[in-house]
Amino acid sequence: MESQPRRRSATASQQSDDAASTAPSAQQDRHQQHHPADDKSAREQIFRLRIERELSLLEQQLDEGVTITSAQVDSGCHIYLSFSGKFFLRELRGADPPQEAVFVIDVSRQYPFLPPLIACQSFAWPFYNQTPEQLTRDVLQEAWTPLITLSEMVNRLSALVYRSVQNDRLMDDKNVHQQGDGNSGAAVVASLLGFVERHRLRVTGVGVVVLLAVLCRLAVGVYPCSGWGVPPMHGDYEAQRHWMEITTNLPIRDWYVESDANDLQYWGLDYPPLTAYHMYTCGLASAAYEPQSVELLTSRGYETPTHKLFMRMTVLLADVLVFFTAAIYYALCAMQCQGFSWRMRVSTLCLLLLCPAFILIDHGHFQYNCVALGLTLWAVGLIATKRYLIAASAFTLALLYKQTLLYYAPAFFFTLLGLSTRTVAVDKGIRRRLRFVRPLTAVVNVAKIGLVVVLTALVVLMPFLLAGEEEVPGNSLVERLLASLRMSSLIPILRRVFPFNRGLYEDYAATVWVALSPIVKLKRLAAMDNGVHLQWAVGVAAWMTAVGFLPSCWDVMRRPTAKRFEVCLFNCSMSFFLFSWQVHEKAILLPALPACLLLPQYGASCVVLLLAASYSLLPLMLKDQLLPSFVILTVAWVALAVATIQATSRGHLSLSCLADPSQWRHLGAFLSAHARLLMHDSSEISNLSGPHGRRARAQDRELVARRMAERCRIRDDRTAAWSALAGCGFGWTAVLVCVCGVLAGLFCLHMVVPAPERFPFLHEYLNSVVCCGVFVASLMLGTFYQYQLPEFDALMSISEGATDERAKEREREREMGGVGERSTTTTHSTGTSRGRDKNT
Repeated sequence: MESQPRRRSATASQQSDDAASTAPSAQQDRHQQHHPADDKSAREQIFRLRIERELSLLEQQLDEGVTITSAQVDSGCHIYLSFSGKFFLRELRGADPPQEAVFVIDVSRQYPFLPPLIACQSFAWPFYNQTPEQLTRDVLQEAWTPLITLSEMVNRLSALVYRSVQNDRLMDDKNVHQQGDGNSGAAVVASLLGFVERHRLRVTGVGVVVLLAVLCRLAVGVYPCSGWGVPPMHGDYEAQRHWMEITTNLPIRDWYVESDANDLQYWGLDYPPLTAYHMYTCGLASAAYEPQSVELLTSRGYETPTHKLFMRMTVLLADVLVFFTAAIYYALCAMQCQGFSWRMRVSTLCLLLLCPAFILIDHGHFQYNCVALGLTLWAVGLIATKRYLIAASAFTLALLYKQTLLYYAPAFFFTLLGLSTRTVAVDKGIRRRLRFVRPLTAVVNVAKIGLVVVLTALVVLMPFLLAGEEEVPGNSLVERLLASLRMSSLIPILRRVFPFNRGLYEDYAATVWVALSPIVKLKRLAAMDNGVHLQWAVGVAAWMTAVGFLPSCWDVMRRPTAKRFEVCLFNCSMSFFLFSWQVHEKAILLPALPACLLLPQYGASCVVLLLAASYSLLPLMLKDQLLPSFVILTVAWVALAVATIQATSRGHLSLSCLADPSQWRHLGAFLSAHARLLMHDSSEISNLSGPHGRRARAQDRELVARRMAERCRIRDDRTAAWSALAGCGFGWTAVLVCVCGVLAGLFCLHMVVPAPERFPFLHEYLNSVVCCGVFVASLMLGTFYQYQLPEFDALMSISEGATDERAKEREREREMGGVGERSTTTTHSTGTSRGRDKNT
């Protein structure tokens, strides 16, 4: 009886052991049936089928002019849309439509519970500078719901693009009508530009602008030049002729060296070697044309009408070959890459070629600044079109033509450094950000630019290196370095090109040191015999110059863009002009060049600056008997600039708004709100600084809330008044009118009222102080404008290699057969069928 229960228990234990042995296999089968990877694959399959179904419906509902260029579907979905048809561009904008608008729609796996994100990849459109969240919010215009499909999203995006283009056209038409009512000049300019566009006469229009610029230069050349008939030193005209005499009669090693035949005190050659080569070429032509003009020692003070005509033609030829071609390349190629319309490009070209300062100094006073400025403009245009190595070579040539081009050197250095070390990365296919390139890539990029600079300099300096025979002892560190490198023949060039003993400034240039000269006697201190004072004065000028341009250079290195680079050029050159050592009034040409390039974006402020820059040349124009051409060119250019800006821009200038009483009421409201805000803040500070102010403030929460609400209300009133003023251009129009009035008053005072005997240079000093105030304000405003610019533009657009790391990883996995088995890439276009992966 006892054996049977034991037998049953043994059987039960055996069954339990069998069950225990089979349990892991059953559990393993159950685990295999509900693996999370299978659930993930099923979710991705459902997501992919939904997206493909919605893409099929989207193709059938697309408007004319909208194209699905590609759609990538894997764990997410990226849809690329292109708005390039007649409906959106040609019929809306006439003969000069903008470039196509390319958008990417990023659909995450959480769709439809989370909205897709939209980003614009066309830098010429205003949507380019918006973040994906901002653009998606503008497209939706309401809270997201799962009921909104991709077709609805694309329809809303199409409506947004349509409104943007349509508003641009309506705004242009409105501006033209307003110009016709308030400014006939702007209406004429707009009509001429429209006629040229409609009849496709763009090449003819550019030719007319070039012809007009040449005629203006020829007309100014009729007037006397610098030092004409004023012995014994004459002027800059004699300096250029004397350089031709020296270079054609002396060997190259004696051009910069004191000798019996080369008196350096009589207009010795003090420009870099490229200028010497240019003078040598002109001297050979002058010797063939009029041999007496370049005879050694006997031709000093040579002045004849025929030789003056020859000299004028050499300047005009250099201007046309270098500066005109650079301006045309910048306006027609570089500005096109930045997304400017043809009207804006041709108007910028016209204002640049007709700038009074450039014409009066080169073709009136007589110099060859057009060559150095033209080479610099070539470098700016080449950087805008992403030809960095050629740009570095062009700017090196500009430096080797005129040493004052060092004003631009910090901007070029930091911009090229930023472009060599940073690139644009795209996160999740749509979000742009700047990132550093690989260290080796950065080193290679910087080394290539440095090698181009060194090779260009060596090619230019090679004749002097080969002709050098005598060893010149070096005094400074740089001179000793050149001597150790067996380049002692360059030491005389270095001493002539950088003469620190000439003083802080010449004449009455509109610099800070001239304005502060009654208080800060820095020039008198530097002129003392003790060399310590000279070094201290040079150090002060160098530190002040660096303080002026370093914030701008730091920003352009961190965020290198084309427009930020141009603003940095202006800030650097203006800082050098205001604070640096050995500044002449003609150096204002260097800040004037980037100011002309910024006219399309900051038209009104640039007109004010360029007007002050031209007026700062008044003492020099009176000295050279160029007053009639100075007045005519300046007044005509300001009128043309105002009319052109009104015809091509929005909200910059409007002379009719000054006669509108409502704008003056807005100005009064703005000033009143600003004063109330200052009084409110000062009362808050006094309450906090009282004996029990902090405790009382903490106890009375209701009083604090009322004060904060009142401050917000005052601030909103000030913002509304300022928006009303800025929308019609009242602010900058009033500033321009005020500056014109002040300068006209100073001009009449200078012409009518003689200076007192005790202060014979009172008029020149007043002119310098007023112009210096405008220049200092422009430097501060330029730095502020630079930090407000968008982080990306055409210069930092998305390149082919700037893809996100996740996309690269997916591509690697797809090649290895991992994720690629569950992914597909389809290409769509309107009117064609979608290709699909059959395995999926």
